[in-house]
Amino acid sequence: MAKIKVNRKQKYILVLMIISLCLIVILNSCGNVTRNIGYGLSEIEIEERYRKAELMYNAILDGEIRGSQDNWNKLIKQLNDIIDHHPKSQVADDALYSLGLCYIWSEGDRKDSLRKAIKAFDRLTYYYPKSELIPSAYYWRAYAYLGLEDYKRAILEFERFRVKFPKSPLYADAEYQLNECRAKVGEKKEPVIAKDADTSSQKKAKSEKNNEEKASDEKKEQVIKKEEKKVIPDIAKPPEITPDVKPPIKNDQPPPKKDDVKVSRLSVKEIRYSSSPEYTRVVIDSSQSARYDTLKLSDPERLCVNIQNAVLSTSKQDIIVDDALIKKIRSAQFDLETVRVVLDLKAIKNYKVFDLKDPFRIVIDVFGQPNQNLDKPIGTTFPKQSKEPSVTVIPRDQSPNLVKQLGLKVRTIVIDPGHGGKDPGAVSKSGLYEKHFVLDISKRLRDLLKSKG
Repeated sequence: MAKIKVNRKQKYILVLMIISLCLIVILNSCGNVTRNIGYGLSEIEIEERYRKAELMYNAILDGEIRGSQDNWNKLIKQLNDIIDHHPKSQVADDALYSLGLCYIWSEGDRKDSLRKAIKAFDRLTYYYPKSELIPSAYYWRAYAYLGLEDYKRAILEFERFRVKFPKSPLYADAEYQLNECRAKVGEKKEPVIAKDADTSSQKKAKSEKNNEEKASDEKKEQVIKKEEKKVIPDIAKPPEITPDVKPPIKNDQPPPKKDDVKVSRLSVKEIRYSSSPEYTRVVIDSSQSARYDTLKLSDPERLCVNIQNAVLSTSKQDIIVDDALIKKIRSAQFDLETVRVVLDLKAIKNYKVFDLKDPFRIVIDVFGQPNQNLDKPIGTTFPKQSKEPSVTVIPRDQSPNLVKQLGLKVRTIVIDPGHGGKDPGAVSKSGLYEKHFVLDISKRLRDLLKSKG
């Protein structure tokens, strides 16, 4: 066998190649652990940063941290750091969604904040199309346009939401906001019809109407697609983002099959209410977290809440309220799997339904017109209080300011929104938080106090 002669230069090159190959292998193996030894943040560390930002967000809404623009800016900076430096993280889409909500609820230039919120939701839908937060992002983007008083664009966005997510828990809210926008621009409102309110004589007409609506929805979808081409996020693409970004993995283990899960029946334990001049709150106490849907009916006006996989345990099934907003609350075992709670309404402006835990309960807030004349005293389930002394009504233009009326000798009034403890995920099922509404009411109260001196 002939020997191959290798000179010193060739030996040197061969040794260098072997050393280089070894270095490549070593560096490649080290690359898998650099995220845990200081060369980069691990996924756990990124998630921890997001959890801290989330806690700060909830603390601001709860009033535990002052809701100043400086604090909002600190929170926004924390979220932007996660979004810009860790776009492939499992919580990147959560951070973008939270960023949009921060801009919606923060202080400062209202219109500028709402435009930034729209950009954040655009960014979420564009870069993370598989995120489970997409439906809520579409809703809040439409809500931001409503806040900007761009009613025509808000109508388009709410229509887009309805076409894309007909089964979303926010669908009924979107329909309500859509009708409000149409009223603002002088369009005819669409009636809200219950799914189970059809009689046998209406089925044929409904079938024909469904065909017409299907064709109409297809046309709307075409208009929406054309509009989507125009709506390109006005931001630079974050680094290292691939089109097929996986949605965040919320659990380490895959979800069990439906057949393997034994679901215990929910028990509706008690229904109670409290009233105020501007809204009435109805609380449905339950034994565990509830799955439910809402339904608004007309002729007569009523609001239904269908609680799934539930059994009615309370013996008090009819509650007479008879305040300015609600006549009566009725509850019944609608079928073997469903408990239905019905609110017989008078005249309402809006309503919100959400769920809370510790303890588990469903909350229904029914709102009326501000300062509406009340023809009857306000009802309540709490013990009756002694009669209040009569009050002499002073004309608005002659009334003293609020400080003088209350005899206050202070210059600062602190408004604590509060919402019921440190529960940060009270209404996460539908994307709506009680904190949001309490904060909004507190801001309105602040403006009212300022206007009254």
